[in-house]
Amino acid sequence: MSAEVGLPLLAASLALAACAKPDCAQTPPPPPAELGEPAAPEGYQATRVLAGLVEPTQLQFDSAGKLFVLEGGPGLPKAVRVFAPDLREVSRIPLEGEGEALGLLVFGAGERVLVGSRGRIDGFRAEAGGGFVGPEPWVTDLPNGEHTNDGMALGPDGFVYFAVGSTCDVCDEVDPRSATVMRAAADQSAPVPEVYARGLRNAYDLAFTDGGVLLATDNGPECCGDEAAGCTGPGVDRLLEIRRDEDYGWPRAYRERATAAPALALAELPLHGGATGLVADDGAMCGGPSIFLTLWGTQHGRTEAGRSVYRVRLGRDELGVLVAAPPESFMGPSGLGHPIDVAIGPDGALYVLDFEGSVVRVALNAAGACP
Repeated sequence: MSAEVGLPLLAASLALAACAKPDCAQTPPPPPAELGEPAAPEGYQATRVLAGLVEPTQLQFDSAGKLFVLEGGPGLPKAVRVFAPDLREVSRIPLEGEGEALGLLVFGAGERVLVGSRGRIDGFRAEAGGGFVGPEPWVTDLPNGEHTNDGMALGPDGFVYFAVGSTCDVCDEVDPRSATVMRAAADQSAPVPEVYARGLRNAYDLAFTDGGVLLATDNGPECCGDEAAGCTGPGVDRLLEIRRDEDYGWPRAYRERATAAPALALAELPLHGGATGLVADDGAMCGGPSIFLTLWGTQHGRTEAGRSVYRVRLGRDELGVLVAAPPESFMGPSGLGHPIDVAIGPDGALYVLDFEGSVVRVALNAAGACP
């Protein structure tokens, strides 16, 4: 697999590309020449179950147990690859267009698929024999620049929620759809999306909990270059509970260092980690309700961050408000190149997608008891 083109361009989409000021320049660290076997957390076993993928960016299981993987890295032919429950490839959806594709949403048993690529979302429908017809434009002409539209999630209300990143690091946007979470009715063929929440610099991925709470990972600014005038320093990535009509503080909070952005964070994630995919777990992986999320990884000067999977345990306070424990490292970086997405499989195991071209399955060890 050739990552020489894909890594820098995708890093830019994650806001991890090199910046104009030398003191804040960062790049994605190269993965080890040989990744080796992934190191499992205590009480778990980790196995690389799928390899040979080309710059994958998202994965999702359908209700029939099939695994859909979006090969959406920039600069290469893109596709959605479909694998049977035994991980045999059974279908492939070729994708057109330039730039990266970072959004994947599979409906039901795979009868419909939405793919988000730079500035648009297209639909595909399954046909007899295992193939797909499309693309059918679903949402087009979305604003994009330094970032683009990212992950998608189907809400219990029948709306598709999707993130639209900012066009810059820290600036005043012209298009009110930039730096938002939007939603559109899933059953409409050409919906007009509405802004659901604002002030998110680059909400890379979205996920609903079993209780219907919408969560997002959001990449903090690097405060680099002329456009970031007044920004006093880089901001941490955030795990956010997304609420209707809420403003999550970008860019204002990072210029004024106000309390708005940190106060709205369900959890603050490691600086320069590069938060990407996330999934809600109802306890199948032990430890109670949790969020598992991937940190793509960056190198800031001589310091490397990320290239790991983190866990955030969820709970409710005495008033019933959703609260989170401090984020904890779950696995990595050993055996991982650039983890970019996660999913809970039909077997209850955690599946980690690595941009370097593989899927790692993490499950309880042979004893089957929670650690």
